[in-house]
Amino acid sequence: KHGLKVASVSSGGAPAWASSSSELAGVEWLCGDMSVEADAARAVDGCDAVVSCLGSFADFSYDGMRRENGAANVRIVEAAAAAGVRRFGYVSAEFIAPVDHPRLLGGYYAGKRDAESAVAAHFGSAGYIVRPPVVYGARRVGSVTLPLGAVFGPMAVAFSTPPVRALAGAIGPLGSLLAPPVHVDDVALAAIAPLLDGGSEGGGGEGGGGAGDGEPALVSGAAEIEAAAAGARALASMGDVTLFWDGACPLCQREISYYKSIDRA
Repeated sequence: KHGLKVASVSSGGAPAWASSSSELAGVEWLCGDMSVEADAARAVDGCDAVVSCLGSFADFSYDGMRRENGAANVRIVEAAAAAGVRRFGYVSAEFIAPVDHPRLLGGYYAGKRDAESAVAAHFGSAGYIVRPPVVYGARRVGSVTLPLGAVFGPMAVAFSTPPVRALAGAIGPLGSLLAPPVHVDDVALAAIAPLLDGGSEGGGGEGGGGAGDGEPALVSGAAEIEAAAAGARALASMGDVTLFWDGACPLCQREISYYKSIDRA
C-alpha cells in the first residue's frame, strides 16, 4: 500500500490464507531458518531495509527464550550489516517489570535486550526499535481465527484513560502491567514509518556509515506507536505535492535548490 517492494521470510513461507488475501498481493514469500547463518544472509541479500518481527515462546526455558528472541535476531542484524542494508527496524517489546524475572519471562526480555544492543552496535542512528506492549488483532491459529480485539480493544480504551495512566505512574514498576494494548496494524505501520519518509539514508554495513554513530531511534508505548502509525497513514494519503515558489527571488532559488538536493521521495 505504501509503494514498498516486500519480501516476507519465515520458516514456513507463505501462510495458507495468503493466496486469498488481496491485501498481500505482490508479497514475495521466502522460507528461511534464522538459526542458520546462510539462510539469514540469503534473506537480507539485496534489501534496502530490514524489519525483524522475530519473537517466540516455543521454548519456555530461560536459555531457550533468550536464544530464540536474542541470538536469532542478532544473526539477522549481523547479516544485514554485512550485506550493506541501509536501515534496520526491530519490533521488540515493552519491558513489563513484574514478569521480567528468570523464572517467568526473563529469558524473553534478555533476548530482546540482546537484539536491541545488536541494532545499536551495527546500525546506530540508522536503526530503530519499536517496543509495543500487548499486541492484539485477529489471530489465525490453523483454520480458526481468534478475535482478540473483543477483549483487548476495550482494554486498550480503558487503560488509556487519564485515571488509569495516573494510577500506572503512581505504582512504580507495577504500572507497566497497565500499559494499553496496541493493534497489530498500528505496530506494523510504526515499524515501516521510518522507511516512508526519507528512509533510504544512513545505514550499517560496509560504506553505510551507520554503525557507531549514535543510538537507534526508539518508539515505545502505545501513544508513540499510535502517533507513528498516524504519520504513516498521512504520508500514504498525501499523494503528489505541487509547490509554487517565487522564481525571481534569489533567496527562494537557493532555498528550493536545497530542497531539491535532499529530496528522496
